[in-house]
Amino acid sequence: MKLGVPYFSQQRDVEREEWRSRACGVTAIKMTLDFYAPKNAVSIDDLIDEGVVIGGYGEHGWIHDGLVILARNHGLNAYRQEFKSMTIDPSKRTGRVNEREHELAESGIKKITRVLESGMPVIVSIHGGFKSGGGHHIVVLTGVNAGKEEETVNGFYYHEPNSNDSASGMYAYVDRETFKKHWRKMAIFVSDTGQMDECYRA
Repeated sequence: MKLGVPYFSQQRDVEREEWRSRACGVTAIKMTLDFYAPKNAVSIDDLIDEGVVIGGYGEHGWIHDGLVILARNHGLNAYRQEFKSMTIDPSKRTGRVNEREHELAESGIKKITRVLESGMPVIVSIHGGFKSGGGHHIVVLTGVNAGKEEETVNGFYYHEPNSNDSASGMYAYVDRETFKKHWRKMAIFVSDTGQMDECYRA
C-alpha cells in the first residue's frame, strides 16, 4: 500500500541554493504537512527560516526535536522515538551496539508498519542513499510492502527529498534488510489531531 503523500524536492523546490544540500529534514516536514493540510501556503524556505530560529538546525544537520516543534507549530501532532541501545564501558569511554538494539529495531519496524497501515506517513533518519558511508539523511516513508504472514514486511516505499524530479524521488523502494541496516533507529511520527491517539497506540 502507498499513501498519497505530495512530493517535494530539496534540490528543485528550495529557492536558496546554499540550503539545497541541507534541507532534507524540512522538506520531509513540508511533505507531511501538505499530506494533512494541502491548502497550507508555507514554503520550504519559510520552514527553513523558522526551523533555524527555533534551534532546529545543528552541527550535524536537522535536529529531530526541532523538526517535531516545527510540525507542531503548523497544526500537526508529532513526537520522536529512538530504537537504540548500547553497552557502555565507562573506563574506556567507549560504547557498542548491543543485542537489545536488535530487539528494539524489530519493534520499531513493526510500529512503523502499523502506523503506515493506519494511514500516517513516518519520517525516518537514515544513512544517505541507504548505503554504507552515506551521511545523515532524512526521508519520508510513504508505504509498505507487507509480507504474506501477519505483521511481516518485505520493504518500504519512501519519498527521497534529495532528487531532482518526482519520477525518481517518489515512491522509491527499499527492502526490509537494507532498511534495517541503514536506518539510524530514529523516527518522527506525525499525525493530525484526530489520529494522535492511534499513532501512540501503534
